[in-house]
Amino acid sequence: MDAEGVAAVCVPSLRWRSTAARDGVHIEHEQIAKMARPRRAAVFGSAGIDPMSGMKGVKHLEQAITETASWVPRAPLRVRHPITSGEWWPFLRKCRELTAVS
Repeated sequence: MDAEGVAAVCVPSLRWRSTAARDGVHIEHEQIAKMARPRRAAVFGSAGIDPMSGMKGVKHLEQAITETASWVPRAPLRVRHPITSGEWWPFLRKCRELTAVS
């Protein structure tokens, strides 16, 4: 990265599946955290939020953010629920809580 003049990169955790090809990609928070540890100032993770995962998803998001200080929450691009719907509230509260702490 230094040789190319890249100061920092953001690597998203994701779960993607191609219905046509019957394969996909699944990159967990832990995989990105392991990669980012040696270069904490230069590698940031992006934790995906699934509004339908409920409190299990909130706990997963909290772990991603608190275990490595270089995580940012990310909402999916295609979502069936507007950001003002109740499914998002636990995630918004947790993000607010974690922001107030830092």
